[in-house]
Amino acid sequence: MKKVAYWKRLLKKRLSKLVMSKNKWQKTTLGAIACRENGLVDGPFGSNLPASSYTEQGIPVIRGSNLSLGSSRFKDDEFVFVSENTAAKLSRSLCFAGDIIFTKKGTLGQTGFIPTKHRYNRFLLSSNQMKLTVQSALADPLFIYYLVSSDASRKKLIQDASVTGVPKTNVAYLKSFPILLPPLYQQQQIAAILSSLDDKIELNQRMNQTLEQLAQTLFRQWFVTFDFPTAGRPYRSSGGELVTSELGEIPKGWQVSSLEELGKIVCGKTPANNSEFFKGSLPFIKIPDMHGNIFIIETGATLTREGANTQRKKSIPKHSICVSCIGTVGLISITSEESQTNQQINSIVPNLEHFRYFLFLSLKNLKLHLQMLAGGGSTIPNLNTGNFAKILLSRPDDNILQAFHTTIEPLFDQILVNQTQSRTLATLRDTLLPQLLSGRLTVRQAEELVA
Repeated sequence: MKKVAYWKRLLKKRLSKLVMSKNKWQKTTLGAIACRENGLVDGPFGSNLPASSYTEQGIPVIRGSNLSLGSSRFKDDEFVFVSENTAAKLSRSLCFAGDIIFTKKGTLGQTGFIPTKHRYNRFLLSSNQMKLTVQSALADPLFIYYLVSSDASRKKLIQDASVTGVPKTNVAYLKSFPILLPPLYQQQQIAAILSSLDDKIELNQRMNQTLEQLAQTLFRQWFVTFDFPTAGRPYRSSGGELVTSELGEIPKGWQVSSLEELGKIVCGKTPANNSEFFKGSLPFIKIPDMHGNIFIIETGATLTREGANTQRKKSIPKHSICVSCIGTVGLISITSEESQTNQQINSIVPNLEHFRYFLFLSLKNLKLHLQMLAGGGSTIPNLNTGNFAKILLSRPDDNILQAFHTTIEPLFDQILVNQTQSRTLATLRDTLLPQLLSGRLTVRQAEELVA
C-alpha cells in the first residue's frame, strides 16, 4: 500500500510539469457514433428472459457480474447461458467483440468491453444491461470504452439517473450522452497506451489464477487425497495407513484440531465515528476489499494510528488470514501489513509461520461448509466468532506442514509480486486516463510516463 501511495505522488508531480495540449476535438454524442442498426440497444424484457430459460451451455449471457466500475474491461466468469433458439428470438440484444456494455439498472456506472479474442464469439445481454456498437469509421471502440468508464462519465451518468427506487437509466439517455472526441488516429493512440497497461494487468491476473490453481492442486494432493511425500514416496499410493477420526479417515499420527488451536481468532470492529480516526495509513479491511484478492494490498478505508489505538486488540499483523463471515460468507484473503477489519470479518493469526498457507487453502476448501454454518435460517448469513473458532481441521505433524510451506511459499510470493505490480499499473492507468481524455496530456508525454 505504501508503494502505491508513492506512485500516486510521483505521477501527480510529473504530470504537474507537463504542458497541456488539445488539438481538433469534436463535440458529439454516443448516439451519433453508434451503428445505425441495433447500435445502441438494451437487453430483452425480463419476461422474455426468465431464469427458467437458462441452460448449462450455449450462448453466454452478460450480467452485472461481468462488468466493473472501470477496474476491469471484462470479467470473464460467472456466465449463465441460453439456448441457440432463445438467442435467435432475442437477436436484437446480441453483442459481439468490440461492443461496450453498460448497466441499465442497479449499480450504475458499471461498464465492460467485449474482447476481440474470446472463446465465445457472441453474447446475449441480460435484462439490466445495454450495449453500444461503435461505427469504427467515426470512433475507436476501445477509446470510447475508456471514455465512458472514466470517473467523470460515471459521475455524470449517476447524477443524471432516475433514483426513484432502484437507480436506473435508459437507451435514450445514452444516445444523448455528450462526448468530446480527438481525431481518430489520436483515439487509437490513446487507447493503445491505456490498453497496454490493462493487458499487463490481465496477464498478471491470469498468472495468479494459474498459480493459485497449482497451489490448490498441491493442497488437495497432500491433505485431501493424502498423497503427500514421505520417505521419498507418496503416502497414500504407497500403502500409508489411515485411521478413523471425527472428520473421517486421516493418516495415522495426524490430529484433529480447531482453528483456535492453530491461531489466535480476532473478530473485527469499526471504531467510533470520529473523523480523527480515519483516513490514515493503516488498512481497514471490509468485504469489498477481499473480492478477487489473495493478498490485501489496498483498502477503501484506512485508520489513523489514533483510531487503531482505540481498539488495539483488533489489530492483526502481516500474514493474518481474513475470512468474511457476515453477508457474503467464505471470502479468504491474507494481509500484507498490519491491519484492522470491520465486524463482518473474522481473522486468524497463525501460531506458527508454516501454518499460514495450510490454513488459507484449508479454508478455501471449506467455503461451502462456511456458508452452511452461516445459514442458520437467518435473513443475513452470519457465522459468529465462537462457531468459527471451533471449525475442525485434520492436522498433519509439523514436519509435513513445514515441507508444504517451503514448497508452496514461492507460488504465493509471486502472486503478491503480480498483485502489487498490477495495482501500480492500475494507478498509472487511472492517473493517465482523465489527462488523456481531456487533452491535458499528449500521447507522447503519456508514452514517456509509461516508459
